[in-house]
Amino acid sequence: MRITKLVLLFSCLLLAAAADAEVAHKQDKASDSFSRHAVTVLDEVWTNIRKSHFDQDFEKNYRERIYNKYLPEIKKAGNDMQLAGILNRMVKEFGQSHIQVLPPVNELEIMALHAAEKNVEPEPLNTQDVPADVGIMPCIAGGKLCVLRTINGSPADAAGIRAGDCIVSINGLKLDTSVNSYIPWDTLASFLLAGMPESKVSLTTVNSRGIQKEYKLTRKPNGFNWFKFGAIPRTYGAFYAEVLPGNIGYVHLTAFFPDQITSFVKAVTGKLKDVSGLIIDMRNNVGGVVILPQWLAGWSCPQVIKMGKLQLKEATLTPSSYPQQQCFKGPVVILINEGTASAAEIFAASMQDSKAAVLFGATTSGKCLPSQFLRLPSGFRLQTIFGNYERENGQHIEHLGVTPDVPVTLKLSDLQNNIDSVREAAAKYLTQQLAAKK
Repeated sequence: MRITKLVLLFSCLLLAAAADAEVAHKQDKASDSFSRHAVTVLDEVWTNIRKSHFDQDFEKNYRERIYNKYLPEIKKAGNDMQLAGILNRMVKEFGQSHIQVLPPVNELEIMALHAAEKNVEPEPLNTQDVPADVGIMPCIAGGKLCVLRTINGSPADAAGIRAGDCIVSINGLKLDTSVNSYIPWDTLASFLLAGMPESKVSLTTVNSRGIQKEYKLTRKPNGFNWFKFGAIPRTYGAFYAEVLPGNIGYVHLTAFFPDQITSFVKAVTGKLKDVSGLIIDMRNNVGGVVILPQWLAGWSCPQVIKMGKLQLKEATLTPSSYPQQQCFKGPVVILINEGTASAAEIFAASMQDSKAAVLFGATTSGKCLPSQFLRLPSGFRLQTIFGNYERENGQHIEHLGVTPDVPVTLKLSDLQNNIDSVREAAAKYLTQQLAAKK
C-alpha cells in the first residue's frame, strides 16, 4: 500500500512538472512571438522615418546610435503599450518634434483621445454630421486649465460659465495639467468639448470664489466642418472675430485649415473692413496645412512675406505670400503662446522677420517640422517628418520656438476679472501706434 502511494505521489509530481514545463514552453513561445512582433513594428517605424527624413546620411547618423541601442529593450517588451513607450523614447533621440508612435504612452492622454474620438463619431441614424460644441475656448493660465472666453449666445454663455472658471473635468474625465502631454491639455479639452449636434457634455468647473459647479450642456453646430488631421480624432478649427474699442479688429483662429482662412478673408473684407489696427490671435493654434500660412499672410498685409526655407529630401522650397488687393493694410499684432505650433509658428515668425507684425505673449512650442501621419501594417500609427524648416532670418523654430517682441503673461487672476492681459496689451499698443500717426 505504501509503495502504491509513493508511486502515485511520484506520478503526480511528474504530471505537475510536465504541466509546469508545458506552461513555461507556451510562455516562452508567446514571448518569442511577441518579440518577433516587436521587431517587426520597430522595422516598420524605422523604415518609414528613413524614407521621408531630410538627412541624406540617415543610416550612418542614426542606425548605431538609436536603432541598435533600443533593439534589445524592444525585444523584451511584454505588450503593445510597453512597446509604444519604448518606441516613443527611441524616436525622441532624433531630437526633432513631430515624430511619435501612436497610441501615446500617457494613460490619461489615451483616455482623453479615446473619449474625444467617441464624441465625434456619428450615430448610424444621425444625418447631421457637422461639428458642434458648447462655445468655450479653453486655455492654460497660472498652470490651470480654464476658460479663456465663452462665445456670446452659446450654451456655455447661457449657462453662466465665465472667463477664468477653472475646468475640473469633462464628461467625468479629470484633466491633470501637471501630467506631461504631447498634445496640450487645452487642445485636448477642445477635442472633448466637441461632438455631434444635440449631444450632451458634462462639465465641472471651479470659479474664482472656489465654488464648484456641474453643468450638463447640449452641443450646438458651430458653422465649421470636420477636418481629419492624421491620427488624432477628427476635429475642426474655431474662428472668432469682433471689433474692439478704439476700432481695433480682433480675430482668433485655432488651426490652419481651409475653413479658418476662408473665415479670415470674409472678416477682413466684411465686418473688419474699416478697422484701423488688427490683432491676430494664434494662441493654442495647432497648425495644419503647411501651405496655408502664406495665404493668410497674403490677406494680412500688402507686402510680400518671405516664408523662409523648407528643406525636403530632394529639394528646397522658398515659399512667399501673394498680397491680395483687399488685404488688411493697417498695423498688425500677433498673439502667441506655448500652445502655438507648427504652421502657426511659421506664420508668426515670417511676419516678425518681415517686420509686418509685432508679436505679443509667450514663446511658442518649438514644434515646427512638416510631418505626415501613417498607419503601419502592424496597426501602429506613426507621425514622422518629411522636411526641415528654416525661418527667413536664418534661425530654426524647432526646439527654440518663436520669441515674442513683447512678453506678456496670461494671469488667472486677470481672467477671473474678465481681463485677457495679452489681448489688452496688444490693443493698447495698437492704439498708441495709431495715435502717433495722426
